[in-house]
Amino acid sequence: MNDTTQSNNDEQFLDSYVAAARETVDNEAVADAAARFRQTLPVEKERTSFGWNPRFAAAAVLITGLAFTLSLFVPGGGGTAFADVQAWFSSYRTLDVQTAISLGDNEMVRVRVRADANGNTRIEQADTVHLLNVDNRTFSTLLPGNRYFDQPVDLYGDTDDGLHWVDKIRAFKGEAVALPETEIIRGRTVTGHVLLIDDINLILWSDTSNNQPVLLEGELPGGLKLETHFDFDIEFAPELFYVPAGYEQVTPE
Repeated sequence: MNDTTQSNNDEQFLDSYVAAARETVDNEAVADAAARFRQTLPVEKERTSFGWNPRFAAAAVLITGLAFTLSLFVPGGGGTAFADVQAWFSSYRTLDVQTAISLGDNEMVRVRVRADANGNTRIEQADTVHLLNVDNRTFSTLLPGNRYFDQPVDLYGDTDDGLHWVDKIRAFKGEAVALPETEIIRGRTVTGHVLLIDDINLILWSDTSNNQPVLLEGELPGGLKLETHFDFDIEFAPELFYVPAGYEQVTPE
């Protein structure tokens, strides 16, 4: 048998193996690997029966599990390292997200979102604060002058823009290209993954010691610059998601 014939036979053998492996991904291997992956995640808090809680949604866990499983069989996709980064957005006690959008030296928008594992969420932008309190089934807006108003809870879905990039990263299924060099950000040694989201190239930097996301940055259309900082599992004051005492309830205009 000559070298050419042997090479062709090898390629045919490998092709059949890859095809079989991909078929396996669609059944038992997916379930087994996804189960192993979920066991590595931080322990979830008990979920409430009501409230915005995408962090523990079965679909989110499935997406990250599939990203991990497919990387075992198919090259690309960022490998298991990026799946470990994604896992932080699927299970945490608390999450603090601070986003700034700038044009040149001028800051155009700054939003801070703090959320806990139960789905309680506080969104701060300029002098307005929105509070989603799952326990009380309320969505309140705090205004200047110690005033506030409540909205029907079914409207809260329109106010989650501060977590837009968190949802995009959690559901990301494209190729995450690892950068070769590490950087120091906020005193932490980080490694970067380039992500193409909504046709925009973004870099997600994560701590090399535990894969915890630290910073998402990139250039947006129109010359805008995005910079989003993440902090996980820090302690929040219990009153963070409640209307402060002394606030007067008003009717929204």
